[in-house]
Amino acid sequence: MQLSKPSSLMKNLRNFMILVAMLAMTSCLDIVEELSLKKNGTGKYVLTMDMSSLMKDGMKEMLQGMAQQEGETDALADMPSELDTIIYFSDAPDSVKMKFQHPEILKKIAFRTQISESKELMKMTFSIDFDKIKEVDYFLADLDKMQGDDGGMAGLGGGGGLFPSASADSGLFTLAKRKLTRMSPPKSEDLEMKEEEMQMMKMFFAEASYTTIYNLPGKVKKTSIENATMDGKKLTVITPLMDIIEGKADLGGDICYKRR
Repeated sequence: MQLSKPSSLMKNLRNFMILVAMLAMTSCLDIVEELSLKKNGTGKYVLTMDMSSLMKDGMKEMLQGMAQQEGETDALADMPSELDTIIYFSDAPDSVKMKFQHPEILKKIAFRTQISESKELMKMTFSIDFDKIKEVDYFLADLDKMQGDDGGMAGLGGGGGLFPSASADSGLFTLAKRKLTRMSPPKSEDLEMKEEEMQMMKMFFAEASYTTIYNLPGKVKKTSIENATMDGKKLTVITPLMDIIEGKADLGGDICYKRR
């Protein structure tokens, strides 16, 4: 793995947003969200866009054709066949740092890009090592804002979109004594789509999935999260992405776990 130069941060993030936008026309993605929690309340939150299907025969050529139509050939022209690089937001230019309402967490955020034609692998991952779970909310709120500002993708947060969303008021997670709670996404008329838009989304994301993984400091006792699978200290929820976009799936609920 190599570290990217600070000057490449904006270019990499911009290209990431362009790729995600193109994925909306290919359905070649799966989203994996993983929260690992320690006994003292610290932990790590990782959000991965898995686009490995794009590395299969024919898909890369299709993506390049789409980029040419959209006038975004630069985003793919320099895409290497093998890459594993990581960027730390603490090295970002001031123009990026200014977009964060909580700049104190920047040193904890990383953005990793993994591309391998030989392994048919393409993943882009945001992660934060948090000292308190509220920092996950700060991170997601700023990421949601950055999508809208830089990628033209406002509204891709939870409750109708691709990424989980957390407002400064409600947040996404709360932590009590041996109980982790994920808040349900807010209902909003603004997220309603026209019938033709919804049909197009169904076509694009027919095979896309959204996986949430919780690694707890103690064995899971019970949960109110629907369709969850418990295995010792681990809880997993796999949901069709369209069910989330349509508001049919609610990832919210409580997870109660035992002492370590």
